[in-house]
Amino acid sequence: MMVLMADADDVAAIALLDRKRLGLEAWSETSWAAEIGSTGRLCQLVQDDAGSTVGFADWLLPGADRTAELLKIAVSGSRSREGIGSMLMDAGLRLMAEAGAEEVLLEVAAANSAALAMYRGYGFTTLARRAKYYRDGSDALVMRLPLGPLGEPR
Repeated sequence: MMVLMADADDVAAIALLDRKRLGLEAWSETSWAAEIGSTGRLCQLVQDDAGSTVGFADWLLPGADRTAELLKIAVSGSRSREGIGSMLMDAGLRLMAEAGAEEVLLEVAAANSAALAMYRGYGFTTLARRAKYYRDGSDALVMRLPLGPLGEPR
């Protein structure tokens, strides 16, 4: 398995995985079609040996403020704990650094202990809590990671 750049042919598979993993917070296939390949965005995916999409990450490239954002990341439930999320994070952080990012921001459900453990393992720290941020009424944490030139935490 390897991290690839998503294109228009991947929209349906990414939208399906998004619905399965993120439920109420999933984007529509139409939204994904607009997102993938948009200026200022970078969408990655991981496919298994059979060509099925088993993970994706969607990034907002840094602007003048040198801040990138991880907008979404998801891994197929049947493939969790195989390192796919880490593959996407490692590749994405390198690409964000290459694009000039000095920091990465993200939002994560405060109750998502697996995601929080991964992000904290990368060195992300919590900046703020957004009460009742998600459609189901749950809180989000805003997290930040300062980046070095090779995508490593500073």
